[in-house]
Amino acid sequence: MEKPTWSPSEPDFCAELEERLRFETLLTEISARFVNLPASQVDCEIEAAQHAICECLELDHSALWQVSGEDADQLYLTHLHRAPELPPAPERMSGSEFFPWAQRKLQAEEILDVPNTSELPPEAARDMETWRQYGIRSTLAFPLSVGGGPVIGVLSFDATKQERRWPEPLQKRLRLIAQVFANALDRKRAEQKLRESEARLSLAADSASAGLWTFEPKTGQIWATEKALELFGFASNEEVSFERFLSLVHPEDREAIRQTVMEATQSEKEVSVDYRTLRPDGSVRWITSRGRLQPGPSGESERLMGVSIDITKSKRVEEELRLLKERLQAESNYLQKEVTTSGKFGDIVGQSKDLKKVFERMGLVAPTSTVVLITGETGTGKELIARAIHNLSRRKNRLMVK
Repeated sequence: MEKPTWSPSEPDFCAELEERLRFETLLTEISARFVNLPASQVDCEIEAAQHAICECLELDHSALWQVSGEDADQLYLTHLHRAPELPPAPERMSGSEFFPWAQRKLQAEEILDVPNTSELPPEAARDMETWRQYGIRSTLAFPLSVGGGPVIGVLSFDATKQERRWPEPLQKRLRLIAQVFANALDRKRAEQKLRESEARLSLAADSASAGLWTFEPKTGQIWATEKALELFGFASNEEVSFERFLSLVHPEDREAIRQTVMEATQSEKEVSVDYRTLRPDGSVRWITSRGRLQPGPSGESERLMGVSIDITKSKRVEEELRLLKERLQAESNYLQKEVTTSGKFGDIVGQSKDLKKVFERMGLVAPTSTVVLITGETGTGKELIARAIHNLSRRKNRLMVK
């Protein structure tokens, strides 16, 4: 292990090998705690690490500043370890106002090594005044950035009791910690943006009464928004699997779901399916779901993402319209038949059972060449019957002789 070379003027806190090993162990432990650290715990772990490092190095001040999302030229204090006897720091400070000289250097990605804050060039007058106001006599500050990107913040370690120098081995180790903090903050920002984006998308979907979901074909796990869980009939905190979801789908529609999922996993085309779900109260809801396979980070497709909407009302309206259409069609067919019958025998008025039987017989014989004998008393309408048969026959365009 590389042994740092400490200046003879440095305090004796790292003069002994045991103390150096203790410091190296502390840095290793801090780095390990930030591996896969949830975003919600980043802030408290940073401040805990600041406290532990200051205690080990016998420092009484460490500050972490971050770039404001509103103005990239402004730095604001977000994490602070400060000895109780020091003057209280304000909750929010503008770096460009209180540390203009230091901020320019740090935004240019320079490490700021200041053994004595009272011995600075004239252009650092505002910085000297601020450091004096808050009792800072020596400072070592690192710009925070990730992957060659812009500076997102600054981490400083400060001495207030006496001036001190910052040997290069110590700077290297603290710079590693600064990078650990930078990576954690960048990950936290990314997760916050993702949550904000998901929240906006979820809000928009809820406004449209739509539920969002993702499905992992390999594991069978389903993630769903509150609205989607409500649509499917799940509890708000219930873990959902594909088989659990299918258990709530109407038995007649389960195969359609399986076929649609198979089709979706074999192509990147959007698929859709309408199906029924069975509610605990025995009611049935119609749901329409649309989704598409999304590629994973490695280029391989990993999950289905989609949206579901309750279409029960529209399905009911659709069924009512279908029944109405069938009823209207039946009525239309009946009326057409009545019109046809009335048109054929328009000169004959009557709707009796016997007369309808006569109409039926007339319709049977009129297209044929059969001789028809019409009998009846005078005035019963024999001529009307004869004319109707003639009009329905192939001879209708020829003269009828009474």
